[in-house]
Amino acid sequence: MEIIRSKIMKILPSLQSNILDSLIKILQDIGVAAEDDLKYVQESDLTTVLRPIQARKLIDVWKQLDSVRTVSTPVTNTTSTASHILASGSDSSESTPVTVQSIPIDWAEDYAIPWQNMPEELLKDLKEGRRPTPSGRREFINITAQSIYKICPKPGKKNLSKIARKAVEVYPSFSDVWCDEIVAGGCESLTRSFVVKFENLNRRDAFSSVKRKLKQAEKDDSNNDRQLSASSKYGCLNWQPKILPIGESSESQIEKQNEMIQISSIMKPGDELNE
Repeated sequence: MEIIRSKIMKILPSLQSNILDSLIKILQDIGVAAEDDLKYVQESDLTTVLRPIQARKLIDVWKQLDSVRTVSTPVTNTTSTASHILASGSDSSESTPVTVQSIPIDWAEDYAIPWQNMPEELLKDLKEGRRPTPSGRREFINITAQSIYKICPKPGKKNLSKIARKAVEVYPSFSDVWCDEIVAGGCESLTRSFVVKFENLNRRDAFSSVKRKLKQAEKDDSNNDRQLSASSKYGCLNWQPKILPIGESSESQIEKQNEMIQISSIMKPGDELNE
């Protein structure tokens, strides 16, 4: 239970030792034997010794333990399987081999935040224990998100939460604090900022992809557009045609043009043409 005790102290650093002892005893009484059992604890189990907000802080962090790790397929197996499918699906000798790359399921655990790329002013504030300025915080989010994007374009909130927690552990001044107490593990607002940033990045890429497809579709349909464009216009559609109708010649066209000029010079508005 010493590990659980230390975890509780990190979440509630101002908790008195006698209350902590009572809390540990309650956890033992309800059957908690290991850290993995904490995800089954309910808020009502803790309210006899903790205030409601304190209990909710613990429950919020312990719920994060309820995550099942998916077993990932090795990259080599994925590549060989894809190559086998391509080989069996095509008899052409000119087929190009395709390599399928897989992102390790636990990449966020090994991810290193690129502190070396951060602005000097931000690092100075963090090292001296000051909360980063809004502009410095945005710089941190942007630089880190671009670094993550190269590894995984859609990391998901779970992985972003792990990376945010790493930042808080290195520099506690990133933590969410309310009344001198760390709130919800200290990394909730940082996680939300990462999530919003990736929503914008993926929305931008999706828009660019749609725009490229629309341009290609317009290019492919340009011939059809030219054929149909005449039907959507009014008035004379073909000035100075190279091929005249049957029975017409350049001379006859000039005669008709002169006749129309003469008629227009004689007639007044409202007059009708008598044929």
